Amino acid sequence: MRHVRLLGLATTLISLVASLIYNIAITRKLSIDDLGLLTLLNAATAFSLLPNAVLSFVFPRIAARDSGLSMRASAEVSALFFSASAAMTAGYLAITWGEMGPRAPLVLAAALASELVTYTYSVAGSVLIVKDRGRFVFSNLAQAAAKLIAVPALWLLKWSIEAVLWSSVAITAAPAAYSLVYAMRYAAPGAFKRYLRDVVNAAWVPLLGYAINSFRSLDASIIGLFGALGQLGVWFTLFILSKPYGFSSVLMNITYGELLERGKSRVYEDLLVVLSVSTTISLSYIFFEPLFVNFLRPRDPQLISALLVPIALWSATNILGTLNQFISNVMQGVDKRDIEAEEIRARSYLGSLVLYAHLAELLFTVIYLASIAPLIYLFEKAGVELYAVQGVIVASLLGNIAAFLFRFTRAGGRLGGLIRLRWLARDYLAPTAAASILLYVVSRVAELPLVPSAYISLAEIALAVVATAAIYAAALYAISPNFRALSRLVARRLAILINI
Repeated sequence: MRHVRLLGLATTLISLVASLIYNIAITRKLSIDDLGLLTLLNAATAFSLLPNAVLSFVFPRIAARDSGLSMRASAEVSALFFSASAAMTAGYLAITWGEMGPRAPLVLAAALASELVTYTYSVAGSVLIVKDRGRFVFSNLAQAAAKLIAVPALWLLKWSIEAVLWSSVAITAAPAAYSLVYAMRYAAPGAFKRYLRDVVNAAWVPLLGYAINSFRSLDASIIGLFGALGQLGVWFTLFILSKPYGFSSVLMNITYGELLERGKSRVYEDLLVVLSVSTTISLSYIFFEPLFVNFLRPRDPQLISALLVPIALWSATNILGTLNQFISNVMQGVDKRDIEAEEIRARSYLGSLVLYAHLAELLFTVIYLASIAPLIYLFEKAGVELYAVQGVIVASLLGNIAAFLFRFTRAGGRLGGLIRLRWLARDYLAPTAAASILLYVVSRVAELPLVPSAYISLAEIALAVVATAAIYAAALYAISPNFRALSRLVARRLAILINI
């Protein structure tokens, strides 16, 4: 599909707005204890989808090799892996079963249902990301529609925690159903035994990396084990603030899919867009933090000052995390030795960029999980107010730094012509520094009042985001010649799209 990037950015913006409406409404309406339950649901699901991460890695590569997937064979393999996820879910929630009280069975049921539809979405999305990236982009609209429908439905149900938990299942099911319908158009010959053999042979690579990410969800349990259950609700607030960073994921997937299918993509231009979007979000949080915290938790004004430093550090960490994810996608898209072979073998990835990309994720996870508990203990003894939240954020920063350095040292030479990290000082660092100075002045001179009204607070946030985006875009355009060229290219293609 032509102009898939513009369509991707447009549909992701719509999805972002819908996601914010849904998640902000939940955050404002639920009690801090119910937010803790929702956090445990999300954490249990993330942990238990470890087997699905293997399929998410292998199926797109099989689809690129075979020009499609056998829906029956892939569903049979997925069913086998889902049974493992179900067992992991039960084990994870058993840790905090007593803390959840009478709602524990409800959380378990919602988690299992959510995982089932996620497996379906994984199979269908693996086909579309390679064969029909336009439909892959539009699947975000199905999810956005589900979120918008969920808000009035939850209002009618009086924002009960039961309704909220099941709404999360429905929201995942919508894009899964849409994607499945169109993925079936790209059916290809395939058998259960062959797919299972491919998955098993390739499994050790994602298990080292992205699959092991599932263990990162243990951070919620660690916070709970340190007796900081109240901070789980605060952690969920940060989770809501992290949603806009998903804006870049569609573009990263488009880049990955193009590299898998055609071996060509506008990698550096995509990197500039991904970084500029992520940085705009982070700068908004850093310089207008009181507005966001007041809007999400108006009943907890004490969090505004307590979260000032954590959110600034967390925002910077998210930029580095976005860069890490982009480089990882490029590394895996460039190295296609498994796709070029007739059969995936366990040794196919030895010495490959694919392996190094996942080893970087393993390094992140090890450092992250190993440092959480000591950092929480250190911050608690130091008298830090949100010691558990701060400990997790610093652990994430350390893991991201280590992962980036590993990727850069292992793949910098082979990817230098695509990513061009040496250009980022002029195209990214200098404009970001200039915009930060201007935003600091603007945020101090034009300080907006904090009010309980949701509508006024939302209008203030919109004003802050628009101001941040305008100032940052102006800095990019003034300093970066590559961004100016990219802006002209986008304008031309947008004009063509409108004329069509």
